[in-house]
Amino acid sequence: MDDELMAKRCRYYFEMLDFKRLAVRQSFSVLGDSYVIFLCDFPIFDGLCKKYEIGSFCRRNKEIELKDGIYRIFLSSKGGDGDEDGYLGEDISAFLDYMNGAGADPQNEFVKEIDEEVQKIKGDSGKQEEYMDYIRVFDEAKDEGRDEGRKEGRAEGREEGRKEGRAEGRKEGREEGRAEERKNFILKMLKKAKPLGEIVDLSESSVEKIKEVAKENGIKYVF
Repeated sequence: MDDELMAKRCRYYFEMLDFKRLAVRQSFSVLGDSYVIFLCDFPIFDGLCKKYEIGSFCRRNKEIELKDGIYRIFLSSKGGDGDEDGYLGEDISAFLDYMNGAGADPQNEFVKEIDEEVQKIKGDSGKQEEYMDYIRVFDEAKDEGRDEGRKEGRAEGREEGRKEGRAEGRKEGREEGRAEERKNFILKMLKKAKPLGEIVDLSESSVEKIKEVAKENGIKYVF
């Protein structure tokens, strides 16, 4: 996931949190602090650190901070060693090692508790089946979208018959393929009657787009 996409997802999560909290005509004062924490098993941003806390600051004067109660925390298990001594803390440091496959640290209670929950989920066939269901649906949608994109890309490339035409055809084919991939994924989730919030989150699509897919395919879904 690139930095821009990750930032947009972060923005979306905060909007979802506030949307659920704030009723119509309620005062904004009822909004409490919100935290979104990304756990990444790949380098992020400049790749120099394992932990990034990003706030809302004035571009001209970094000492001016917008007190909006929004806290963005990004943790990267593959980040460099640029964090200051003690900045990560023992718990976070042990957790990032755990993400890298080091196993639970018997001396760290925080990671031990996480590992116990992980083992519970691994032993719960229902949870495993639900997770694998998501993976299968996503992979099937990707394959169908990729095949469709290849077909359209090749067809447009042949029609143009020129280098520029072929390049443009491949580009449009890839874009249409990705769009088709997302539609297929949404369609499969709708057919399985998955909760709307999960479909929105996993497909990274708007509610309007999901309604459009449902209408196009004659699926009755309660929004």
